This record gives sequence, C-alpha cells and structure tokens, in this order.
Amino acid sequence: MTLQADFTSQDYFRNPAAAVDKLRTTGPVVEVRFPLIGKVWTTTTQALADQVLKDTSTFTMRKDDGTVVGYRWWMPGIVRLLANSMLSMDEPDHKRLRDIVDEAFRRRAVLALPFAWLALFFLVPFLIVLKISLAETAIGVPPAIRTISG
Repeated sequence: MTLQADFTSQDYFRNPAAAVDKLRTTGPVVEVRFPLIGKVWTTTTQALADQVLKDTSTFTMRKDDGTVVGYRWWMPGIVRLLANSMLSMDEPDHKRLRDIVDEAFRRRAVLALPFAWLALFFLVPFLIVLKISLAETAIGVPPAIRTISG
C-alpha cells in the first residue's frame, strides 16, 4: 500500500507533525510517493533511520557494477554526474574522502583563515609600494617612467 502523503501542500507545512504521526501509525517503514521521483520506502522512526544510514552492508548506495542506486535510464546525464559524489560513496571510500575534507575544516585551519587573508591584503600592497620606492634609488625614478618616456 502506497501512501499519498503530499509533502508540498499547505496542510503539511501548517502541521507537519500530524502527517508524520499518520505515517508512524502505518508502520516503521512505509512506501510513499514523491512527485517526480516516484515510490520511495521511508522510515518513520529515528532508530530505524539511523540503522538505514549506518548499516552499509545491508543498505548500500551503489549497485555491484558501481552505478548509483536509484538512477533511472530516462534521467539526464547531469543527474549521473551530480549523483557520483562523496555522498553516494560506500565505505571505505566515503570515510577516506570524509577524512580528507575534515582535515581542511579543522579548528586551527578555520581559525587561521581570517589571519591569512588579512596578511595577504596588507602584505601585497606593502610589497608593491616597497618595489616602487626601491626602484632606481640612485635617480629616484620609478620603473614606469622609463617605459613611458623611452
């Protein structure tokens, strides 16, 4: 039995808890029809959602041939390109990529970023002025004058 839960209606936005309660009374896993996507199995409890998201041996994101689960033949190629990302990787590839990304957003890296930009914005103009002021110190002519006049 497929439920016709309209997740885009004003009734749902006014009281989403009532729609979720209706789904929960149906069972822990229900089949719901989404517009443009079709029928989808969804969980109604947090514990079951955690199990689905964390149990990579039972619930895999990719088929045996490596293609993303849920990709249909009629979908445009851009969908395949967008679906082939870190989010659709299974273990151990997902963990490897997540560790690489986590390193970039460590606390010390994020805290150092504003200081790096400040140093860049203040250091580059200072170096330009220093270059101009030290150019041709004997005659006091900046390098641009020589190019314009001769």
